[in-house]
Amino acid sequence: MLSRRRALALLAASASAPALASCGPNASPSAGEDGGALRVYWWGAELRAGLTQEVLDLYSEDNPDLTIEPEYSEWASYWDKLATQTAGGASPDIIQMDEAYIDSYGSNGSLLDLESVSDVLDLSAMDEAILETGRLSDGTLVGAPNGFNLYATGMNPAVLEAAGIELPDDTTWTWDDFLALCQELTEWGKSSGEGVFGTSGFGRGSGDLASWGRQSGNQQLFPREDEEMVTKDTIVSLFEFSVKLGDEGAAPEAAAQIENASASLEQGMFATRTCAFQQVPSSQILTFQDTTGDPLQLLRMPARESGNAAMVNKASMYWSIGARTAAPSAAASLTGFMLTDSAAAEILKIERGIPAFPEVQEAVRPLLSENELVSLDFAQAMQEEVVKPLWSRPRAGSASATSTRAWPSRCSSARPAPRTRPTRSSRSSPGCSRRPEPPRVGGPENCAAGDRHARGRRWRRPAQAGAGAGGGQRAAGRASGGQRARRCSTGTAASPVATPSSRRCSSWGWNRSP
Repeated sequence: MLSRRRALALLAASASAPALASCGPNASPSAGEDGGALRVYWWGAELRAGLTQEVLDLYSEDNPDLTIEPEYSEWASYWDKLATQTAGGASPDIIQMDEAYIDSYGSNGSLLDLESVSDVLDLSAMDEAILETGRLSDGTLVGAPNGFNLYATGMNPAVLEAAGIELPDDTTWTWDDFLALCQELTEWGKSSGEGVFGTSGFGRGSGDLASWGRQSGNQQLFPREDEEMVTKDTIVSLFEFSVKLGDEGAAPEAAAQIENASASLEQGMFATRTCAFQQVPSSQILTFQDTTGDPLQLLRMPARESGNAAMVNKASMYWSIGARTAAPSAAASLTGFMLTDSAAAEILKIERGIPAFPEVQEAVRPLLSENELVSLDFAQAMQEEVVKPLWSRPRAGSASATSTRAWPSRCSSARPAPRTRPTRSSRSSPGCSRRPEPPRVGGPENCAAGDRHARGRRWRRPAQAGAGAGGGQRAAGRASGGQRARRCSTGTAASPVATPSSRRCSSWGWNRSP
């Protein structure tokens, strides 16, 4: 497979020769041209593939003359294949896009300006603060957010009640309050023999740093032109607080925190009731509820200054349209259907995060379980106070883009693809058979709730991208009932790059999250 650098090089090459690419040997028929199909490409595991296929089938019932070719890949290979296709002039018509890559693809002209098809794809009802995350630095809208969530504090009230400790007021609490509360919980855990800590730790994740920076005079990891970059002093203060949590007993010692970070979500401290607090993506709370059996809650982040939690919306992922699609209106129509149609929403629910349209949120509300409603209710309640969304990736071509690894937010439920002999077009380079190092990506803020549970349902399996020239072959299959989907790969402070087998999202380390 291609390295990230090689993939981006191919992407750059695709922008320099559009005419040759569009008529080259790798080019495939585009939608609406000579009977060509509308190609839809996304990453994810069988659960997401099945639900998405149901929505595409639903759209086809009312549009029988349109052929839709679904394609999906695991996260690790998704971007290599997309870069190769784009360089060869065979970019899909509709592309599931991540914030770590959207600027690179959008800035070189590979993605359509969605406002050019606003007569078909109406995004006016979407909250502007969420919609803004799909814009390039020049204001061009190249991504329509599928959904969103917030980086928040998960709390197990049952642990606090057992300890006889009053629940905190998250509208006013500070990090000092958080430290003192966690110390008290740890002391109770020791005296009672329960072995409970206050928190699993805080301060080494990109989401942690982003939150700490916003609370420090609105400093940003990747600032816009009118914003301040996070300073050395701010980073040092975060690390000092992180160490203090362990040194003063509010969290376990560093070695135990690292061990916890390498565990699966179900086996981590928060899921096994060995800590009362953990900073988590809001959509992820359902996993912990199912594992603990406790009615968990979501709280604001503690603040450096009381009342300034500086909560933000984070897009979970986007739908983009390829700039070279031969049928922009058809692509826009299908994209709008997936985002706003009530019947489609009943199928997808919160699989890709909290729906970005308020009307869609209310449409799915009656279909959600009590546990699922915790995430939706919290997200809706926070909309009155969220601050301007952060710019969570370096601009393409900027110094930070070339000198700093981008840490995208994703929560991929992608299961490893079967080991098959690669086709000639999918090989990365002659003599290279080594599995590539997964892209280093970050921030657990945007994990989508549906990436956690593969509920049993019957569906037609879309072809994985690269499986054939058409990529649209389907076969009958079933997602294992009750089987938990694979986690996001994540790194730890000791080893930022995850192996393919470590699949989870956590609040520790430089994480992988889609």
